[in-house]
Amino acid sequence: FAGSILAVLIALTIYDEDVLAVEHVLTTVTILGVAVTVCRSFIPDQHLVFCPEQLLRVILAHIHYMPDHWQGNAHRYETRDEFAQLFQYKAVFILEELLSPIVTPLILIFCLRPKALEIIDFFRNFTVEVVGVGDTCSFAQMDVRQHGHPAWMSAGKTEASIYQQAEDGKTELSLMHFAITNPHWQPPRESTAFIGLLKERVHRDSSLALAQQAVLPDNALFTSIQSLQSESEPHSLIANVIAGSSALGYQTIRDAQTSRHLSAVSEVASALRSFSPLQSTQTIHGSSHADGAQHRGHGAMTGSG
Repeated sequence: FAGSILAVLIALTIYDEDVLAVEHVLTTVTILGVAVTVCRSFIPDQHLVFCPEQLLRVILAHIHYMPDHWQGNAHRYETRDEFAQLFQYKAVFILEELLSPIVTPLILIFCLRPKALEIIDFFRNFTVEVVGVGDTCSFAQMDVRQHGHPAWMSAGKTEASIYQQAEDGKTELSLMHFAITNPHWQPPRESTAFIGLLKERVHRDSSLALAQQAVLPDNALFTSIQSLQSESEPHSLIANVIAGSSALGYQTIRDAQTSRHLSAVSEVASALRSFSPLQSTQTIHGSSHADGAQHRGHGAMTGSG
């Protein structure tokens, strides 16, 4: 509609330039031109193929996190909503900060007060004394034997019960992050075995991808994996794990050919997904321990920081 009116006014202006002297004609042409430009920006590219699964694999190369139920469901609104919770809008954050003086007392009175005994039990059961440090949360020690989850490649190496297991493998994630950011740290024996198993798994999956594709072309996913944002705090876990002797070979192969882009994305993404339990059939969220698991998750995240 706006384009039709704009076309008529432009045609009249070309026929007789005195049309611009009419009151508000120039203003109308300007407003209609802006409206047409804005509306054209919302027209999607007819040649663009929307593939949510491929986009999610590319995102996986950056965040190194993807729950099992996201796989094959990237097009669903539930997946989008869960992903949006990982990255909060700054406007929402500011709004929450402004409302926190009102909301916080309500949470303390109506939500945390009934769980006071559970919170006290958590401190009593998961507080340990560390020499030279004092009392600390046992989850902060990142002990996969005590708090590891069997589905996170620590099966047979953990003695943790369902009540002691950290939620969603947060102990293993904290251990991996701490080991990468502190390369000179000597982890305990159980943690060393877990990290070694992780490296072997990534090397095996990467070698399998190279064997199947014969080349690993240059693409956004591989570039993200190989990149480091800073030397002091690397943000790409895979880049640190597979760096070394294989890095030169990857670089040579990447420069040799730039074909078969999408298939290489899928293969390398499979190596990234090896961090999370692929087919976990265990039910660990019992009704009697649901709230305790949530508190343990917060403790594990504190340890990773």
